[in-house]
Amino acid sequence: MKPRVFLGAYAKCLEELLDCVLPDLASFSALLAIATLLFCVFCILFSILDFNILLDHVDRSIFKWTNDIVKGKETWRRVIMTLSGLASFTNALHLVLAAKGRYSTYFWGLIYSVIFGIFSIAYRHGEDAQLQLLINVPLYLIGIWLWRDKFEDRHDVVTVRSLGWRLRLVFFAMAFILGVILYYELEPFAKAVGGTYRFAPMAPRCIDAASHSLSIIAQILLVGRFWEQWIVWVVVDALQVVMYSGEVGTAQNVNILVMFILYLLNSTFGLLLWLKRKQRQERKSRKLDRKSRRNTREDLECIVSTVVSISPSSHKHLPRTSISTTSGPTPSTKPVPPSSLSQSTMASPVGNTGLVIGKFWPVHDGHLYLLDYAQRHCVSLTIIVCERHDRIETPPGLQRQKWLTQRFPQAIVLLKEDKYDQDDSALWAALTKSWLGFVPDVVFTSEDYGEAYCRYLGTRHVCVDQPRRTVPISATMVRQNPFLHWDKIPPFTKAFYAIRICLVGAESTGKTTLAGRLASRFRTGWIGEVGREVTEEKLATEYVWRCEDFVSIGRAQSEREDKAAESCNRLLICDTDAFATTVWHQRYCPNFPVPEELVRHVRERPKKDLYILPSVYNKPFVQDGQRDGEHLREWMFNEFKAKLELEGLPFVVLDGGWDVEFNQAIAAINEVLKAKGWEDGMA
Repeated sequence: MKPRVFLGAYAKCLEELLDCVLPDLASFSALLAIATLLFCVFCILFSILDFNILLDHVDRSIFKWTNDIVKGKETWRRVIMTLSGLASFTNALHLVLAAKGRYSTYFWGLIYSVIFGIFSIAYRHGEDAQLQLLINVPLYLIGIWLWRDKFEDRHDVVTVRSLGWRLRLVFFAMAFILGVILYYELEPFAKAVGGTYRFAPMAPRCIDAASHSLSIIAQILLVGRFWEQWIVWVVVDALQVVMYSGEVGTAQNVNILVMFILYLLNSTFGLLLWLKRKQRQERKSRKLDRKSRRNTREDLECIVSTVVSISPSSHKHLPRTSISTTSGPTPSTKPVPPSSLSQSTMASPVGNTGLVIGKFWPVHDGHLYLLDYAQRHCVSLTIIVCERHDRIETPPGLQRQKWLTQRFPQAIVLLKEDKYDQDDSALWAALTKSWLGFVPDVVFTSEDYGEAYCRYLGTRHVCVDQPRRTVPISATMVRQNPFLHWDKIPPFTKAFYAIRICLVGAESTGKTTLAGRLASRFRTGWIGEVGREVTEEKLATEYVWRCEDFVSIGRAQSEREDKAAESCNRLLICDTDAFATTVWHQRYCPNFPVPEELVRHVRERPKKDLYILPSVYNKPFVQDGQRDGEHLREWMFNEFKAKLELEGLPFVVLDGGWDVEFNQAIAAINEVLKAKGWEDGMA
C-alpha cells in the first residue's frame, strides 16, 4: 500500500475511533457505570493524595502538591503532578473498555500513556517513561489499525482470538528473553533519563524487569485480540502488588498498592469477559458446523441443475436430493448447456465443483484474473460475495453480485452477509458448508487465509497469484483512490467510479459546443443528446410529443451514458441526462405530470458530481432547424435552476460569454477533481 493511500485509510480509522468514544461509554450498564466511576474516583484520589501518612505517622500534608513544595520540587514538576489525576482517570477508562473489548480503549490508552510518560520523565522514573512512550504508544497506534474491522457489530465488542499451545510457548520464551534484557537495560536507561533508578536491590529489580517484560507481551496480545493477555495482566498486577507491599526490599506504598489491587480486580474482570465471549463464539461455530452436517441445502438448486446438465458422471459428486433456495437474490438457475463449457475454453479441471469467496469490494482486474483461472479449472464454479450490513459499502453487495453474474454467466453468484471474525477460518468453513450444503472439490484464493480455511473446510486449496505480481492491485487501493488505479479496474467498475459532469439548460446556450470543448480539454469522452436524434425522426414524420417518448429518451440517454462511462478517462461529460429529460417533459407536455416510471428511473440513477447550467442572457438565439423555444429560454433557465436547487444537486451557473464560461466550467470541474483525489486530471 502506498504511503499516501495508507495515511488516508489510517485517518479514517482515527475518525471511526473518535466516533466510538461516546457510544462505548453509553454502552455501560448502570452497575458497570457506577463501578467505573468509583474506579476513576479512587485512581484520581490516589494520584493527588498521599495516604502513606496513615502508616508513617509523620508530620506532612496529605496533599502531594504541598509535600512537593516542602521538598523543593520545581513548579513545572508540580504542575505535571496535577495532571497525574487526569492520567489515572483515562487509564481507568482504558482498562475497563479493554476488558469490555471496545475500540475506544485505544483513545483513552493513548491519552494515558502520553500524560503518564511525561509525568514519569518529570519525576525521574525513566523506566516507566520508556514503557509508556516508546512501547505502549506505538502499540496503541498499531492496535487502532488492526482492530478497525474486527467487531461483531459497529461500535460493539471486538472478536476474540485464542493462542495455540505453540504460540503460547513462543510468547513465554519471548517474555523470558525480554525480561533478561530489561534486567540489565532498565537501570542505565532510567539513570540516563532521570539520574536515578528506584529498584537497585536484586529482588525488586527482578520483579520490575519481569513486570515490564510481561506488560509488553500483554500489550502485544491486546493488539492481537488474544484472550490470554488477561492472564498476563493478572500476573503483572500481582507482581506489582508484591512489589509495593514492602515485602521484597522496597518501601511500602499504600497509594500504588491499592491502585494495583484495583487493576488486579479489573484484569480478573477482563479475563472472565473475554473467556465468556470466546466460549460464545465457539458455541456459534459448533452450531453452524452441526447445521452444515445436517446438510441445510440453501442456494444449491442452481449448482445441482448445472452439474447435472454438464455430465451424467458428475452426479456422484453432489447430493441427490432436491434443493430449495431461501436466501437473498440469486441469478437465474437455468441449466448451462454442455456446449457452453467447451474444451477450448476450459483447462484441465482440478475439481468438479469450485469455489471463490470474497468481498469483491469493488471488483478489480485481480479478482477477474482469479475468477477466470477458477472457471477454467473446474466444471462448475460458485462465487460467494460477502457484504457487511453495519457499514455503507459502495458499490453495494447487490451491485457487485450483478456485475459478477453478468461477467461470469456460467457461474453461480451468491450474496451473503459478512458479520463474522475475518480471522476465524474454522467459523468461515462452517458457514460455507451451511450456505452451500456441500463441500466444494477445490477453493481458489489469492490470500493468506486460504490454507487454514481449506483445511477446516476439508477440501483442496489452489493459490493464484498471491504476491500480486501478475495483477498488482488490491480492493483497498481502489477504494482509497480508484483514479490512481484506473488501468487495473474493469469497465463496469470504471462506470461506477467515473466522475460525471452534466450540462443542462435552455436551447441555444452553447451546451453541446461546450461539452465537446471540455472533453477535449480534459482528454476524455462526451455523449450527445438522444432527444435531438428523436426530434429529427419526429420532424421527418409527425411532430407530436407524448409522455412515453420522454420515458424512452431518459432510459436511452442513461444507457448511452453508462456505456460511455465504461471507457472514459475517469471523467465523462454529458450533454444532458435523464434528470434534464423531466424538465423537457414539462416543456413539451405541460398538461401532464412527469411519468412515474421516469421519476423512478431518475431516482435510481447515479448522482452527477456536478451540473453545469449556462446562462441565457446576452446570447443570441441560433436557429438550427429543430429549435422552437426562443420565447421560453428564460423560463427554461429558471426552471432548471429551481429544480436543481429543489433536489439539492451540485451545480454551477455560467455567465459572461463563451470563453469566460469555458474557463468558469474548467475551474468548477477542477474543484470536483481535486475533491475526488484526481488532481493529475485537472486542466
